[in-house]
Amino acid sequence: MEYVLLTVVLQPGLSADGEEPELDDDDNRVEISCAIVGPDYVTVGVPSSVECLSNCKACTFSMSVDSQRAQGSVLAFTEMDKSKTLVCKATNSVSGLFVAATQNITVTYGPSEIQIIGPDVISISEKQQFVCSAECLPSCRYVSSVNSHTVRGNVMEESSVLLAFILSAAHTVTALHYGSSLL
Repeated sequence: MEYVLLTVVLQPGLSADGEEPELDDDDNRVEISCAIVGPDYVTVGVPSSVECLSNCKACTFSMSVDSQRAQGSVLAFTEMDKSKTLVCKATNSVSGLFVAATQNITVTYGPSEIQIIGPDVISISEKQQFVCSAECLPSCRYVSSVNSHTVRGNVMEESSVLLAFILSAAHTVTALHYGSSLL
């Protein structure tokens, strides 16, 4: 059995960047970055799109929503029925290295399932409590009004006969509750 001894001698050299040369002297490395640009919220029936951006000129893009995949850096959609997770992958076609970005897109809806809960019959002299509720995403904001009296929130105590709740989310809806047969 023969052993070969290999001796490597590194000669000091000059470096173009003025630093001492090292085995891994690559100051030109650029980290690939990737970002998804587009809305965090979309509304049912309203067309929207997202775009995948990268600092890599040699990159190709693929995008996926849930288990569906497509090539390209732009994804347009016209109908989403529920919130989705979007993934963009930028792959350097020269080196094969890739980076991915993820974004959650929430579908807005509502207000729907609007209810005003309170007594059916009230006495003029007694205060009663009425509670308005609705399904909204993002959350509903409530404004309660009786005649010219306005209160923020979904609970109102009132002794008047007519109670109107105005909901505002993506749309404005007015729900009326006639709590008495005295009208």
